[in-house]
Amino acid sequence: MPIIEIIDGLYTEKSFHYGALDLPAFEHFWHAHPEMELTFIQKGEGMRYVGDSIQPFTHGDLVFLGSYLPHSWATYRSPTIENERVTAKFFQFPASLFLQFPEYRFLTSFFREANYGLYFANPSAALLNKIHDFGSFPRHLQILQLFDLILELFIQKKRVQISQKPARMLPGFQFLEKEEQRLARVLKWIHEQHATAITLDQAAKEAAMSKTYFCRWFSKINGCTFMQYLNRLRIEQACQMLVFSDKTVGEIAYASGFENISHFNRVFRGVKKQSPTALRQQASLR
Repeated sequence: MPIIEIIDGLYTEKSFHYGALDLPAFEHFWHAHPEMELTFIQKGEGMRYVGDSIQPFTHGDLVFLGSYLPHSWATYRSPTIENERVTAKFFQFPASLFLQFPEYRFLTSFFREANYGLYFANPSAALLNKIHDFGSFPRHLQILQLFDLILELFIQKKRVQISQKPARMLPGFQFLEKEEQRLARVLKWIHEQHATAITLDQAAKEAAMSKTYFCRWFSKINGCTFMQYLNRLRIEQACQMLVFSDKTVGEIAYASGFENISHFNRVFRGVKKQSPTALRQQASLR
């Protein structure tokens, strides 16, 4: 269960929230909020968590999320680059901001699509310009710019559903706040340690639970076992390295947290339905 985020001043002082981030890293923060969210990653790469999806992201990542859809971006840290920064821009607003107007109710089906999360491949220059220029407008004109921005987003054809399930159908969505905080801590720990030889015993200790109870608890919330979740995360990191590095398959297997290549290949095929080499060759043809 994600932590529910409350956006300060929304509805009383402003009708939507716009933010520009410039940070050393995006920390894993599994959260959700009633508002829809459009996020554009200007600089940074790592793992994107949306609903039941774990996928790599890099600069140019543009995602539109529906109400209460849990999400997090977490960057890889490069110890060889000093003062490395990550930057992003995001917009948060209630669907009612648009749908209260009869003239904008044609967006209803688009907003329903966003309940699963939408990734936009190759967004138009017009859309990107609206995002980049947004902060230069005075506050009283930004509301008009937001309407233009969402309309431009609506006409983008190359959009892909991210999560297989909307927020209301995700496992464990009704858990108490105590469980929300503990899950956020455990998932943050898994993300930070997934490339090392972490064990089920260590994960249970991090959650302050017995191993048996932790297994039931984790599966109930996430809809998969701890090991299935860990392997998915490792495989997605491996895909990132297969596409964007010259490392050998063996080097990538060990860097992703696998102890031997045969196990890596077996898990990779189970998750991606193809071999690591086939995926690398496929990516090189794009």
